[in-house]
Amino acid sequence: MDRNYRIVKTVESSGAGASSDMHEFKLTPYSDGKTALMTVYQPRQYDLTTNPRFNVERGMGWIVEGVFQEVEIDTGRVLFEWRSLDHVDPGLSWTMPGTTDTSGDGLHEQTPWDYFHLNSIDKNAEGDYLLSARHVSAIYKVSGKDGHIIWQMGGNAATIHTKNFVFSFQHHARWISENSTHTVLSFYDNASNTFNASNTFSHGWIVSIDHVVGEATMIKEWGAPEPEGGLLSGSQGNMQMLPNGGCHIGWGEHAYFSEHTADGSAVMYAKVADRASNVMIYRSNKFNWTAQPLTKPALWTYSRTGEKMTSWVSWNGATEVKSWNFYTSQHSNGPWILAGNAEKDGFETEFHSPTMALWSYAEALDDDGRPLETSVITRTFQPSDSLVEWCDDRGCNYSE
Repeated sequence: MDRNYRIVKTVESSGAGASSDMHEFKLTPYSDGKTALMTVYQPRQYDLTTNPRFNVERGMGWIVEGVFQEVEIDTGRVLFEWRSLDHVDPGLSWTMPGTTDTSGDGLHEQTPWDYFHLNSIDKNAEGDYLLSARHVSAIYKVSGKDGHIIWQMGGNAATIHTKNFVFSFQHHARWISENSTHTVLSFYDNASNTFNASNTFSHGWIVSIDHVVGEATMIKEWGAPEPEGGLLSGSQGNMQMLPNGGCHIGWGEHAYFSEHTADGSAVMYAKVADRASNVMIYRSNKFNWTAQPLTKPALWTYSRTGEKMTSWVSWNGATEVKSWNFYTSQHSNGPWILAGNAEKDGFETEFHSPTMALWSYAEALDDDGRPLETSVITRTFQPSDSLVEWCDDRGCNYSE
């Protein structure tokens, strides 16, 4: 997508038998923007009678195989593909069939057991991959040559043991640095899947792995700046390292995000919606984004009595608007009078005029007062005599 919100390229999974899903889409590091990493959740038939913990006693069951691909963007060619069932036994899962809201019962194609739940992929300069899988509570380093698991931290069958921390149901594992003896990585520890918990609160963590002794040490942690001491997020979430050594954290099922300094202090905490609203944020990130949509600003003008007038203007996706000029006229073709200016106020800016005009348009201005775009010329809405009793100074009620 370009700065005008036009789609410039579509990348799809290929040959996996299922389409890519929302958990990961990332331009591959060290590829100069030429390849992308993406997850694929592929349901397939599977013999689930082999383990009594699976609770499928007769007939073939259904399982979700966690797949990821590295795809060449220009051609769609799959450069690398990895499948969880080739490397991770379902018996190692922390989430058995029919036990959570996302597990699936494994009995039907529509409700396959999601034993692995791959939710992030990263790649290093040597060509190996870093995977996070929620339902096995494990982070893996995978060979970019043949797909074998080089090491596993967390979960059952771990080869890297945790020294001063435990984690579970994590998201968004990312490499920070590596050498021949140590790996430093970041990830978001949910510590819960809503049904089970390994900690009181969720955290963003930096962990150092000593490969000489096969041990991982938590060296930094950030929690949500809540009066109770933190938040526990049963799903979703991410942790983004910032150039200043601090981090940005998205709190998953809680539609909140925060920014922290390197010493752990919170410098920003935003709440998009209350948890009761069921609004969630899978990931949030901090970066510069400058854009101007090809659509025009939207303007609506209203006058209840024909004496004064209110205008509302917005321009979804425009990042450089600092203020709005409002022009009015008694005729659709002018002449136009500058009725006033208002500083941009959130998504929608409201402007009040002491006199009513039949026609209006709004002009978006940047920080230097340069015009960016104008709305279409809009006729002021004034309710009829039969409607006006159902209206106030901000608009009219809907019919019942």
